[in-house]
Amino acid sequence: MDQGNLNNLTNTSSVASDNNGAIISVIYSVLYSIIVIIGIIGNVLVISVVKRKPSMRTTTNLLLANLSFADLLTIIWSIPVEIIERYGLPKTSFGWFLCRFLSIGGLIVITLIVSILLMTVVAVERYNAMVLPFHRKRRLKKKKIIYVAIPTWLAALLCSLPVFIYTEHDTTTESCTLDWNENQAIGYYIFLFVFLFILPLFIIYYCYFSIVVELNRRQRRNESNQNHQADFSAKRRVICTLVCVSVIFTISFGIFAFEKMFYELGLVPINNAFSQLSFLFVYLPSASNPIIYVFQSSNYRNAFKEMASELHMSRHSLHVKPHRSSSKHHETIM
Repeated sequence: MDQGNLNNLTNTSSVASDNNGAIISVIYSVLYSIIVIIGIIGNVLVISVVKRKPSMRTTTNLLLANLSFADLLTIIWSIPVEIIERYGLPKTSFGWFLCRFLSIGGLIVITLIVSILLMTVVAVERYNAMVLPFHRKRRLKKKKIIYVAIPTWLAALLCSLPVFIYTEHDTTTESCTLDWNENQAIGYYIFLFVFLFILPLFIIYYCYFSIVVELNRRQRRNESNQNHQADFSAKRRVICTLVCVSVIFTISFGIFAFEKMFYELGLVPINNAFSQLSFLFVYLPSASNPIIYVFQSSNYRNAFKEMASELHMSRHSLHVKPHRSSSKHHETIM
């Protein structure tokens, strides 16, 4: 093969690679935009209905509202991260600030840790309520949720400190780097993987498995009682919702984590198509959780409809109070 043909093949390969990169970039931008829009709207609605509707302020829903707040922050903080990735960092000291708080993911690390810790708290709370109903001292009361939420955020903050401390701004390459040795990196990632991924997920799935077993046992024992059957169905739907949230988080974050692990081991090239798209999986649970609540929980669907109706009526009539149902609201599980 002569030099001319070789150059033609090289140029053709380069053009094909550029075209593929452009296609991946378009796909990424479209999917990212969809996730951001759905995530912001969905989580704002979840927080709003729990805040506005007394019947929705159950222990589980208050914890899920905290989870939605963490998801909302994850989505919002992802926007400047994307801008930095596309347009680069400034060479001033402001670049160092952006590295510490945004690009490497100091704040997003916090919200992800908060998410999995809150999911663990929800699972344990449901376990105590359904499997150990007579151990009332173990139950988490609504008034004490703040004593769980604040330590959860503080724990996430402490766990993210190494990323914050060792992040440096490389003005030459206009990129962010973690200035630590290999042993420090391995030790930190093992800690995150074991204590903030594997262990919480083990607790979560153990709790939900135990709940399902207990519900099936009680249902068989009360097969003739229709009221109990309806109660079991409602509880099973709640558990199905929470399991779906946990499974999507596991799959999404697991895909991202394994892709990064393969990259660190040199098994996949940098900036490959899967690497770019896998970063979307970090944000996917933040957008999918509100959708799961709507599809799985009639209480959330009804609360959304009521709130939309009230907002619509208040917008068109400032002097007419929104219609309120005369029936009493009974606090439900979810």
